[in-house]
Amino acid sequence: MVLGDWGAVPSGQGTIPAVQKKVAGMMVDYYNKAKAAGRNLLFVATVGDNFYWTRLKRGSSSFADVWQANYGPLTSVPWLVAAGNHDFGDSDDYAICPARRPTR
Repeated sequence: MVLGDWGAVPSGQGTIPAVQKKVAGMMVDYYNKAKAAGRNLLFVATVGDNFYWTRLKRGSSSFADVWQANYGPLTSVPWLVAAGNHDFGDSDDYAICPARRPTR
């Protein structure tokens, strides 16, 4: 499975958005059906923008809230994660985020 731009949380919300929960549920359903048919999931790859700005902080429970609680059995396979510009947060002066560095 390949997943991208999956970590968005609308401003002011501390929980995973409904759309992301729906996609996670669809992924888990597909995984369960494939497993029941004897197929194996080798990995989940992400193409960036996994947590957005300050969504994931060291030492917080955000990771469990955003990932483990919603992707359930998918967390038992390797996740190959590529970081996107939004994963670095506003503290990274080199992240190419329009809100941080508007184009001219």
